[in-house]
Amino acid sequence: KDKMKDKSSYVENFVPLLELVNEAISQNHIVILEALGHVSKLEKQANIIAQKLGELRDKLRNG
Repeated sequence: KDKMKDKSSYVENFVPLLELVNEAISQNHIVILEALGHVSKLEKQANIIAQKLGELRDKLRNG
């Protein structure tokens, strides 16, 4: 009898929580991927800026 109570408690409480977590992940994975994409884009832009600054520094040194 106790096992049935435990099982029904699991089904009533834990399973709905898992479903909510899975739903949240499925809805937000796009946001997570977009955030990573923005970070990657910013990193590329920062590298380009660093390269351009290096070129400018070299030009100023060499006249």
